[in-house]
Amino acid sequence: MDDAQLVALIDQYIVDAETMGGSERETRRRKALDYLNGKVPDFPPQPGKSSVTSRDVADAMSFIVPGVAQVFLGSAVIGEYLPQTPKDEAFAAQATDYVNYLVLRECNGHAVLKTALHEALLLGNGVLKHWWDKSAKERVESFTGLDEEGVTAAISEIDDASAKVLDFEEYEDDQSPGQTRYDLKIKYVDARGELRVEAIADEDFLIENDARELTERECRFCAHKGRPTRSELIEQGYKRDVVDLIPSVSDSSVQSQSDRDGFSALRGDGVPHKASERVTIYECYVLVDYNGDGVAERRKIVTGGMSGKRQILANEEWGDDLPFSDLVPDPKPFSWMGRSIFDDMADVQEIKTVLLRKMLDNLYQVVEPQRAVSTDAIDEVGDVINLGPGGVVPVKGDARAAIADLTIPFVGKEAFAMLEYQDKVGERRVGSGPNSQGLDQDALQNQTARAVEATQSALATRKEDYAANIAQVGLKRFFKCLLRLVVKNQDKPRTVRLRKQQWVAVDPRPWNVDMDVEINTGLGTGSRDRDLQTLNGVATKQEQVVLRLGPSNPLLGLDKLFVTYRKMAEAAGLRNAEAYFPEIDPQQLAQFAQSMQQPDPKAIEAQQRMQIEQQKALADHDLQQKKLAAQLQNDRERHAMELQAQREKQEMEFQLEIRAQDHKFALREREIEFEARLAAQANVLAAQNHAGQTDTNIERPQ
Repeated sequence: MDDAQLVALIDQYIVDAETMGGSERETRRRKALDYLNGKVPDFPPQPGKSSVTSRDVADAMSFIVPGVAQVFLGSAVIGEYLPQTPKDEAFAAQATDYVNYLVLRECNGHAVLKTALHEALLLGNGVLKHWWDKSAKERVESFTGLDEEGVTAAISEIDDASAKVLDFEEYEDDQSPGQTRYDLKIKYVDARGELRVEAIADEDFLIENDARELTERECRFCAHKGRPTRSELIEQGYKRDVVDLIPSVSDSSVQSQSDRDGFSALRGDGVPHKASERVTIYECYVLVDYNGDGVAERRKIVTGGMSGKRQILANEEWGDDLPFSDLVPDPKPFSWMGRSIFDDMADVQEIKTVLLRKMLDNLYQVVEPQRAVSTDAIDEVGDVINLGPGGVVPVKGDARAAIADLTIPFVGKEAFAMLEYQDKVGERRVGSGPNSQGLDQDALQNQTARAVEATQSALATRKEDYAANIAQVGLKRFFKCLLRLVVKNQDKPRTVRLRKQQWVAVDPRPWNVDMDVEINTGLGTGSRDRDLQTLNGVATKQEQVVLRLGPSNPLLGLDKLFVTYRKMAEAAGLRNAEAYFPEIDPQQLAQFAQSMQQPDPKAIEAQQRMQIEQQKALADHDLQQKKLAAQLQNDRERHAMELQAQREKQEMEFQLEIRAQDHKFALREREIEFEARLAAQANVLAAQNHAGQTDTNIERPQ
């Protein structure tokens, strides 16, 4: 493929991209900006009628843009890199700190991202460009009165910038005879390059009509339209003879409004200076079979000028990522261009504009009604037309019959219901309205606090959806591309002060370019009060764990608690949370734990005294326990002896009782036996007496 064929192909892509969707991109952008600025060109005001315009697009933008921006810019870390392998653990945290440092501090990321978010929400797509600027940075400095050591220090490389002496003067010091002084003018050239990030206006970014998404696989053509000066192009390394052939913006037969606004490099006589003339440049990234092997390859082609007059400044094969990332808050399926707040609110603004104008026109007629005048009763009609305060109108006959105000009924109040309905329509579409902002007291006065919170949470869901779409596609790709740019192009360590408030030597060369990215969207999507309440509950539970297990426990240590504290500070709106709760280095935490385990000598002595007292108290306690045990044993033995003696006594008494009873029984038996013997002897005596025998030798019982 020769240059003519390549230029023809690029021309076709540019024409198709600039008329994407069948309408001019710049026209669509101008219309959206008009609506944002309170203009409705499709409904011009009528002469003599109200010209008021509703500002619904601006109201929605003023509510949604700061909220979505707070989601990402409320923290010092927008994108966090996640390790893919065990080796990445040592580099992921440093890569996170360093890339966020480059974006927010050196690339003015706050303003760039907010501009891109504004473009995305207003027009559907916000494009970020990211690249490594390899052009050398030059600065010239003058030095006077240096000695030899000062000269040596001045001409040495400073921050990897080479020094070249432009002017040199040697002279003798008048105040110190014999002392030589030097005046120098030195040019420092820094060729390290730097990371660059910028937001691209919608009209300056071109993409093919059939593109579904801005990725290397889905996009065959995309381009950045710029308007640099010829001097800037030459400084970037383009050949001067080719740059001089590009027609300037002022020479172009067809210019956009932004082209004309950007042309300002004029001399006093109004003639543009050649080196300061602005030219139109298209930096194109296109899939094309340039070498004719049947396989299309990605090429970077830079062309200058308008259609039919293009000059090729660069043509090289491109193997890196596309240098563009787009933020799409509300993507449409199978389409690169997303829906925007302008798309959702344009018809609402138009309807409310018409209603407001008609309502005010009706009110004007009620406040200043028209008059019916009888020309027969008035000599000069002009006296009535120009009637002012205190004016006199000569009339013939009854003045009430000559002049009468026409009664116009006020029906504009009927429009209030329709205006309220349109507010609800806009609120449902973009989540922005009186209820979502908590400003409509009439709408909230009859609702409970829980119902109001539920309403606002439901409306905030739309804003959360915008933030999630921006984070998961656009910003995720953005930070992945930044990591690859830094790793590929920064070939030397660099000492910077990261958010940990420490000077660190950063060498990105060993980092893994395939580390995944997680966008920080934890805060800002809801109310700050709700975020603080949730985080406060988390911090309370973490504090309980730390108090129970210690600040350096492996489960949930002091470092995790400080993360929650920083989130609370961010939710409260504090920009630099690390100043209040700095990050804890694991080594410092280990040293702190060790110091907690090794107290000072006084603490050791106090602890030893406490241990001695504890041991003494323990010994006393043991002695008391032994005494109590011995006494208890003695009591048990004495009680057992008493029980045994009592048992023996009872046994003896029982035996004595038995013996007594036996003795009683024996005596009784003897008594009975004696009584029987007496009775027998009595019977014998009786018998003897009866027989007349006398026995004087009767034996008496013993």
